[in-house]
Amino acid sequence: EYDAVAPVRIRAVPEGTVVGTRNVLMTIENIDDRYFWLPNFLETLLLQVWYPITVATLSREVKKVVRHYFDLTSDATNLDFQLNDFGFRGVSSVESAQIGGMAHLISWLGSDNTTAAEMIRRYYNTNEVFAKSIPATEHSIMTQGGEAGEFDVIRRVLRTYPTGPVACVCDSFNILRAVRYIGTELKAEVLARQGTLVIRPDSGDIIKTLEAIFDILFECFGYELSSKGYKVLPPQVRVIQGDGVNYDSIKHMYEVLAARGIAAENLLLGMGGRLLQAGIDRDTFNFAFKASYTEVGEERRDVVKSPTELDAQGNPQKSTKQSKKGRLKLVKTADGYRTLTSGDAGFAEAHDELVTVYEWGK
Repeated sequence: EYDAVAPVRIRAVPEGTVVGTRNVLMTIENIDDRYFWLPNFLETLLLQVWYPITVATLSREVKKVVRHYFDLTSDATNLDFQLNDFGFRGVSSVESAQIGGMAHLISWLGSDNTTAAEMIRRYYNTNEVFAKSIPATEHSIMTQGGEAGEFDVIRRVLRTYPTGPVACVCDSFNILRAVRYIGTELKAEVLARQGTLVIRPDSGDIIKTLEAIFDILFECFGYELSSKGYKVLPPQVRVIQGDGVNYDSIKHMYEVLAARGIAAENLLLGMGGRLLQAGIDRDTFNFAFKASYTEVGEERRDVVKSPTELDAQGNPQKSTKQSKKGRLKLVKTADGYRTLTSGDAGFAEAHDELVTVYEWGK
């Protein structure tokens, strides 16, 4: 009858809007009484929006940390490539990489997640570039000549890419030896480049390794002081940490660097499975999809879930898993967004920030 078009209306907050938890982000209602069951039937599919929203939120929270330490220690202001998506291989599916990778790109430009970049082009019908990467080695390249040939690979990379940024993973055999070789034997070549060599450690204790690497780099390449008094390497050399990177370790890394007088701009980040998969799920930000309003014949009913539960001592208490009751609006206030229900004062005249994104297939 409807040519495979679902007779429902979906309203949602516009993409990119920053809304606190415990607010309505989307409503769905059937618009043909014969298919009253459709809204709940579509719950499983629609509630999967928890995933990109959670990734986008995590990525944004990391950016707030990075910005704090840039403001504290650096004169540089461009953060676009400070956090790079390394997560394609660490997720459960190509679809996850696409959806999560797109969410990351709301806040950053740096990404090795090529399928996310392609998905943006297809889904949004655009040729605009939303993700960028750089030439970078990995261990299969660095180990081709054995331990004795590692330095030849680094030299060849520099000569193959005489301009622009390029990254070398340097822990295949001895990270500190490799860093010192770069800072001595290859120093002139590195400083002569019109671009940045990014050195990547990939094993060991994060803090101890970074401290040792920066000690060598400052010794070999020297540094300038930012206007805030923190050391900044020459622009031709930087470090990227891509192993063991998560929200907490990022805060710790920049905290330690700041305590040692090192500007945040010296350290780039790559985040893989912990950006797109590990440690996040539907409950990270308490996503739920519940009935709040129904009409039975001529009767209008506000619907709510409000359980009494037992605590660890067996005592009854009201649960925090209480749903919202009645028709819902998302309202913008001076303090941010909040949800009004049809039982709240001012509901009728309040402007709803939710907009119709689907109705009769359009």
